[in-house]
Amino acid sequence: MQGSSLETLNMLCESVENSLKSFKEIIPSANERPEHFKLISQYTKAFEKIVSGLEKNVVFAPANKAPKFDELDEDIQRQKLAHTVKIQEKIMIVGEIMKDCAETVNQQGEMLDRIDLEIDRANKFTAKGEVELEKTDLRQRRKKCLCWSLMVVAFGFLVAIIITAVLLSKKR
Repeated sequence: MQGSSLETLNMLCESVENSLKSFKEIIPSANERPEHFKLISQYTKAFEKIVSGLEKNVVFAPANKAPKFDELDEDIQRQKLAHTVKIQEKIMIVGEIMKDCAETVNQQGEMLDRIDLEIDRANKFTAKGEVELEKTDLRQRRKKCLCWSLMVVAFGFLVAIIITAVLLSKKR
């Protein structure tokens, strides 16, 4: 692990040195453009901060041994672990949200099924109600017809009685 950290640090240093060399070539044109000069100075300050941070974190061994990056490696591992824990917590939260969504969808599905059943029942009751209304309408028509027939027969008897009474009264 120490070797890979040292190689990474060396690659970083080489990359920065190459960048600084290319910046030195740009510096004459930077005088013409002040924003380039500002960017170069910001980059240089950022590099100095990185280097000073590395110097604080890297503990050098005696001259005959390679530098130790134990603290740096431990810090990186702690950060990775912390990020992993955060990701796991977020995954758990997402899992709970998904469970809640699934429960809500199931409940809504059950409610829709109940509504469908109630609609079917309402349709059946409506159909039965229509049949009963048709039967009732037919009965009422028959009753009206019967009432009118009785009234005509009663009126006929009344007319017959009156005619008979008038005829009998003329004969006397």
